Amino acid sequence: MVADAVKANKLALVYLTYKLADGRVVLHGHVGDIGE
Repeated sequence: MVADAVKANKLALVYLTYKLADGRVVLHGHVGDIGE
């Protein structure tokens, strides 16, 4: 089900971290289209 949604561009899985102290978000990886 998840793989089908990713293939159909209806779902993306994103792995990121957020550093509260400086407000920084770091993208570590993704599967699927997340745009720009």
